[in-house]
Amino acid sequence: MIRKLTVRSIQTFLGRYIALLLIVALGTAFFAGLKVVKEAMGRACADYLRSRHFYDYRLYSSLGFTGEDVRALESQRQNGKPFVLRAEGGYTLDALAETGGRTDAWFFLSLPKYVSKPSLKAGRMPRKSGECLADDEAFTKADLGKRIRIGKENRRGIRRQFRARSFRIVGLSDSPLYLNDVRGASALGNGTLAGYVYIPAEDFRMPAYTEVSLTLREQETAYTAAGERVSRKYKGTVRKNLERLAEDRYRKMVKEAGRAAAVRAGVPELPRKQQAEFAEKAGIRKPVTRLLTRSENNGYVSFRSDTSIIDGIAGVFPVFFLLIAMLVSATTITRMVEEERTQIGTMKALGYGRRSIMAKYLLYAGSAAFLGWCAGFLPGTYFFPKIFWQAYSVLYDFAPIPYVFPPELAALTFLVSEACILLTAWVSCARELGEVPASLMRPKAPKAGKRVLLEWAAPLWRRLTFLQKVSVRNMFRYRSRLLMMILGIACCSALLLLGFGVRDSMIHLDSWQFDRVQRYDLMVSADPGDLNRVKKEIRKKGSSSLLPVRSEVAEFRTQKGSMQNVQVFSVRSGDAGELKKYWKLSRDGRTVLLPEDGSMLAGARLAEKLEIRPGETVACETQSGRKRTLRGGKTFDNYVGNYVFVTPRTADRLFGKGKPNGVFVRSEGGDPEKLAQQITKIPGVLSVSAAAPVRRSVYQGVSCLNYLIWLIVAFSAGLAFIVIYNLTNINLAERKREIATVRVLGFTPRETASYVLRENVLMAVIGGGLGLVPGRWLKAFVMGRILIDNMTFPDVIRPVSYLLAWGITVLFAVLVSRVMRRHIGTIPMAESLKAAE
Repeated sequence: MIRKLTVRSIQTFLGRYIALLLIVALGTAFFAGLKVVKEAMGRACADYLRSRHFYDYRLYSSLGFTGEDVRALESQRQNGKPFVLRAEGGYTLDALAETGGRTDAWFFLSLPKYVSKPSLKAGRMPRKSGECLADDEAFTKADLGKRIRIGKENRRGIRRQFRARSFRIVGLSDSPLYLNDVRGASALGNGTLAGYVYIPAEDFRMPAYTEVSLTLREQETAYTAAGERVSRKYKGTVRKNLERLAEDRYRKMVKEAGRAAAVRAGVPELPRKQQAEFAEKAGIRKPVTRLLTRSENNGYVSFRSDTSIIDGIAGVFPVFFLLIAMLVSATTITRMVEEERTQIGTMKALGYGRRSIMAKYLLYAGSAAFLGWCAGFLPGTYFFPKIFWQAYSVLYDFAPIPYVFPPELAALTFLVSEACILLTAWVSCARELGEVPASLMRPKAPKAGKRVLLEWAAPLWRRLTFLQKVSVRNMFRYRSRLLMMILGIACCSALLLLGFGVRDSMIHLDSWQFDRVQRYDLMVSADPGDLNRVKKEIRKKGSSSLLPVRSEVAEFRTQKGSMQNVQVFSVRSGDAGELKKYWKLSRDGRTVLLPEDGSMLAGARLAEKLEIRPGETVACETQSGRKRTLRGGKTFDNYVGNYVFVTPRTADRLFGKGKPNGVFVRSEGGDPEKLAQQITKIPGVLSVSAAAPVRRSVYQGVSCLNYLIWLIVAFSAGLAFIVIYNLTNINLAERKREIATVRVLGFTPRETASYVLRENVLMAVIGGGLGLVPGRWLKAFVMGRILIDNMTFPDVIRPVSYLLAWGITVLFAVLVSRVMRRHIGTIPMAESLKAAE
């Protein structure tokens, strides 16, 4: 009998049952789907990097590496144990090349056999000299068979490094070195690489390898704390061995230069000092070494940042979404139990026990929760990652995304959904079953009408029509119904504002950084000895607005953590006034002055993560391993990257004595790309970094979040619609006799609908407005949880977002009212007016 009654209740309250099921499904799908996105994307990337044997360390030396150096690096030991799995030398070179009638700067690499191998996307791998594997972001299948020709615009020294003058494209590839679409800066062309090209090693004519890539025996999953720990574990040993090998190679090259000079001079051997002088004249200088980990690869870091943004939102937003869904579900069950007081009293009088009566409502609620969980969890965990992977395919398309089924998350969402609804049903039944059958079988007496506060405003109250007065009184007569309706609508309004607010903080990040903070167009790097000549040449190109600067890279540490790849700038004291043209150093709208000697001016994200306070000691380690300390100082607003400003004297203490090695350049209304092409032709220029490509990269990255944000808005809007529909449906079910009474009294269908549904619109107006306040707080809370090393998001919400959140909520209330007009007409008047007895 209990099962029959449950089925009958489902049929009777089918709309309410479906609404309950959909609320649970939406909450579960949104919660589980967003929570699993980062894990699925991370696994796709980790599996790809593992299959490609992505490097753990990438080593550079200005003198290059011999085969003996590579073998020595592969046989390294720490604590008596070998820790390098594979070391592979490679050749790399930037060169201008022509294809399709256009000449651009390309990055040529030797095709690796073991470490950081590219994956084939189309065509085949190169098999002989003169064939190449090209960047699939820069070429399409239609380009297979075409040739890439080394341009005559290259300096003669560059052309000599190639054995072949052109390469036939036989395949397209993805490279683990470039997970995203950013290819980096160059000292050629317009300062930006158009893409990469893999060619056989024998097609390079170089005396030594330009780099060595290492993989470790101790392998951990990418993007995990264990992986970072392993990388730090061997970094010091690898750096020492790298510097030792570079120094040994330098001494050998000096000796060889000295021997050659001695032969020319007709003497057996030259003194060491003269050997060094001849070596320097021959272009042999003391080596400059550099060790890069995975965390310094642009694509690797960008992928981690993008998934961290999703994880930051997924860690907070779905929780509130699920709580609202559970709150409305609990309201639905509570109202249903109250409506069926008469049936509960009858069953109790007939001898049914408390457990039997409760079983009906527990089965009703539990089955809806179970079906809702099934309808939400599996589709959510399957489709959400695919949707986001498709959205990010503009940046990352190196591998398909796997399906991840997290059993712990499945159990959690199932238990939470069932527990919340079953507990609510049990509490509601227990409260009603506490009464005697005679009391239960009689309906509760309607609450008496009371004067509302608005009635004391006589001039305004007199202007209201009769139906408007009735609607206002009815709203405040049932305070519990009013509270739940306004609370549910306010929560949905808050979620909508959260979605729009997150978009406001993220989507214009490029403008915040490159229009308000970082105002230069180009950063030109040059040898300090050539800088004055480079500046004169730049001014001849039509740009008189430039600022000399010393630029270095370092890692900063405190007890709270560390931050790698921090760009450190120093400008001369006489140029401090000019700096504001290139960098706006301010905090919350107030200008910040450059620091004193021995202290630092840090970007907001760096200071926040390391908890740097004025006067506190901060450790600094340069890329060469030099360790120093300095004092914390003030901070400045910065949104992309991590930057620190110090005085020239402090820079000398941190990095060694040096002079400016670059200039900030403003194109002053000209074309920055054209200016970059002209600057790269200046002798002595080492690289040209344009702000425009970085800006485009930032914009593309945050634009992909549009899918996430609009998904949040869509689900919030869907939840708002279901919540308003469900609460309105409950409201009508409770007031059938009242509606029948006013119809019998002569109210027209239009007046009857206005009598009942006007309250919903009024409550939506009030609830939607009230929800904007917690929505603002909720958005600030969510943004505070999105912590990324190289990005900081401003906490802003545009006025139009408030209007949209409130307007959508009210619009749904109006739409629901339109739908419910038909439902009111189907209410059986005679049956509804029958006495409860």
